[in-house]
Amino acid sequence: MSSHQFPSSSSSSSSSPLDCRPIFHQIPSDPAPPIHTVPTIGGIGSSTSSPPMTLTPEEEVLNDLYEFTMDGDWDAVLYVYEKYKEIVQTARINSFNQTTLHLAISDSRADMVKSLLDIVDAHVIRDMIDDRKENPLHLAASLDQTDTCKLLVNKDPELIGAQNKEGETPLFIAARNGKKGAFYALHPKCPITGDDIKHDIRHCKRNDGNTILHVAILGEYFELAFQIIYWYPELMESHNQKGQTALHLLAQNPSAFKSWCDMGFVEDFIYNCLIADKARFEKPSDFKEEHRSNVTSPIRGNCKIRLDSLIMAWKKVINAIVNTAWKWKAIAGNKDVQMQQLPVQSTMDTLCLGKDKRQAMEDPNPDNKVEEQSMVCDRDHINDMKDQSTPFLIAAKMGVLEIVQGIMEHHPMAIHQEDVDKKNAVLLAVEHKHPRTYKLLREKYSSYQSIFQKLDKNENSAFHLAAKELRDHTWRIHGAALQIQWDLKWYNHIESTMPYKSLARQKNDKGKTAMEVFHEEHKEMVKDGVQWLINTSQSCSVIAALVASVAYASATTVPGGLKEGTAIPLLRGQPAFNVFIISSLLALCLSVTSLTMFLSILTSRYQTSDFLRNLPRRLILGLSSLFVAIAAMLVSFSAGHFFDLEEQLRRTALPIYAVICLPVSLYAMTQFRLYIDLIKSFIPTVPQRSHDKLTI
Repeated sequence: MSSHQFPSSSSSSSSSPLDCRPIFHQIPSDPAPPIHTVPTIGGIGSSTSSPPMTLTPEEEVLNDLYEFTMDGDWDAVLYVYEKYKEIVQTARINSFNQTTLHLAISDSRADMVKSLLDIVDAHVIRDMIDDRKENPLHLAASLDQTDTCKLLVNKDPELIGAQNKEGETPLFIAARNGKKGAFYALHPKCPITGDDIKHDIRHCKRNDGNTILHVAILGEYFELAFQIIYWYPELMESHNQKGQTALHLLAQNPSAFKSWCDMGFVEDFIYNCLIADKARFEKPSDFKEEHRSNVTSPIRGNCKIRLDSLIMAWKKVINAIVNTAWKWKAIAGNKDVQMQQLPVQSTMDTLCLGKDKRQAMEDPNPDNKVEEQSMVCDRDHINDMKDQSTPFLIAAKMGVLEIVQGIMEHHPMAIHQEDVDKKNAVLLAVEHKHPRTYKLLREKYSSYQSIFQKLDKNENSAFHLAAKELRDHTWRIHGAALQIQWDLKWYNHIESTMPYKSLARQKNDKGKTAMEVFHEEHKEMVKDGVQWLINTSQSCSVIAALVASVAYASATTVPGGLKEGTAIPLLRGQPAFNVFIISSLLALCLSVTSLTMFLSILTSRYQTSDFLRNLPRRLILGLSSLFVAIAAMLVSFSAGHFFDLEEQLRRTALPIYAVICLPVSLYAMTQFRLYIDLIKSFIPTVPQRSHDKLTI
């Protein structure tokens, strides 16, 4: 320990400050507050073989500060700060060039932060920057330490405008990390903010052009994004360096919307039973937190929220039932799926409306229609995109039904937008195989014939684009053969719903018709599908042949024999004997049928069109016959063996036979999933994306 006297503490180190300690930089004689660096052990200049060196009193103080801080002896740290403030208040004590104030914030020591702020000078806090040029307020905002943020801003209001290497202010970092508490604490302290004057958004944007609204949407902090839109409406039209607005980013995140949630019947029922409040925004009064009040936003379209007072009276009862159901099954692995939809939908609706949405938000009149507000809103952020796709086209491409519908409602002329490849929303929805988006466009713009006969820059029509193969597991059904089947169904669906059938025979700039494009695009997939069908048919044929052999042997062998001198079975008329006769005959018939179906698949010509109906139908019939034949064979075996059991064992015959037949049933169980997939793929006339619900 140095010659300086500090309060004793059990946690303080008793080792010499010279142990493995590097030489410190000399303290400058500049009248401004010095910025000292305390290298950590093993840093540059440290050497275990170097001879001990004499330290100056200032360096001894910094060494002791380092030891006390690393040991968590905060009482000793405070003593050092009080006695040697000019030396230690800006000293860097770790490899990231962070000060003691940084470490106190990282350690969530709010009491220690308050004590340190009472000691240090206000103007030196802005000089406490680490390697990323972040001051303590940046760190407090990233950790959502609301009280610490208030203390720091009250100590030095200039901290809120400080930027790190990426140009991020503390407010920006709070938004990027989704820290609502810190964001709400810092927002009223930002310069020139108010309800009736334009915001100063310099603290809301970083070097790459992304704003706090961009990063909130990228991080899927939609409740915070909804609040940002209310406080900073001008950010809705702000572009980053890639030319993207917040609506662009929202359109590129389809998983945030319900239309992309894979929910079956049970999950959908539970989802509809969930009760959640409408999205709300904070309306500050003169930006004083104590006067902040909650105001319900009248923005329409909250997902599945149409609740009257009677339903709300049953809220606790329904929530109790739903919470119990959640213990059995979670919706898409996330219980908060519906809670997330509320701010997502509200954020999307507001972005579609435009920058003048505030009047719609604040209008307490429930009869005020959103359509009236959309007539006066600024539409540049929807329509004026020359170098890249607009949010409407991105949403059509990604299949975000909610955004497509929202923009169509407020900006009907968006249907005429085209991307750099001269593709409109219809062509993009057809190319990327979004059935529900295509259906919505077709129903909304059925009278706009020109949008359906549109050709892209390569003279591809909707038929050519529907014929293309997507390699991103487009459909819910997996496997090459079933993928081809659903690609054919999708092409037939486009062919049957497009008003101009002649476009199917029209050639593109490469001289190919739509079906020629389909055959070329699916050449490799057809090979994979053929190989899979051959392997499946061969393996199933072997099992069908074995079942047929056993069934034939059983059918020609009569249990108990025949009556002497006649052809009448001795056990004729007994229930078990009747079961044996029927099941053995059924097993023989169905096993032969199954074998025939599989052989017909093996001898098929495997034309592309065969994958639509012929091949799947044969495979379904073959598997159905095989499963029933296996079950009948097992029943026949059990019924024939029943006569060999003693009378006292016949009462326990059923569980015994069930256990014995289980190994034989494993094969059928392994193939049953394939059978279900075949049924699901065969029945629908319109294929469905992997994020859509499949109902039979």
